[in-house]
Amino acid sequence: MSPVPTPDSIVTAAANTFDMIFRGGVADLRRTPAVIVDEAPKRVVYRYLPSHDAPQHDLPVLLVPPLAAPTISFDLRRGCSLAEHFIAMGHPTYLVEYGSIAFVAVTDPWSVAAVALAASVLVVVMVVALRRTAVPAVAAKNER
Repeated sequence: MSPVPTPDSIVTAAANTFDMIFRGGVADLRRTPAVIVDEAPKRVVYRYLPSHDAPQHDLPVLLVPPLAAPTISFDLRRGCSLAEHFIAMGHPTYLVEYGSIAFVAVTDPWSVAAVALAASVLVVVMVVALRRTAVPAVAAKNER
């Protein structure tokens, strides 16, 4: 890399500076729109708003982050978002957020049991929803 900037790098730097000053940054960091569908003391369940131009599928997707990872890891920025990708594919997409997990909350057996119970209930609900929306062709194929 040369210490003297090239004309292309000067143009790129000027465009980045313009974006930082006048447009709020070089990346669109807005989160994908979502609404709260369920709340409890140790969790919140969001449903991402569907895209109107994508074909809609019946199979839902539930994003469950590990306890040590923030939920933003599924929705980093526009164009780099797992949630946005599933929505574009037409899947109803949900996200479980546990809120801030403190060391005391994790070591408290009742808190761990509450989080485990909430996750188990969500898995059961999703399995029931998947069975209700099963594609008839798949059921017919399994009967052979």
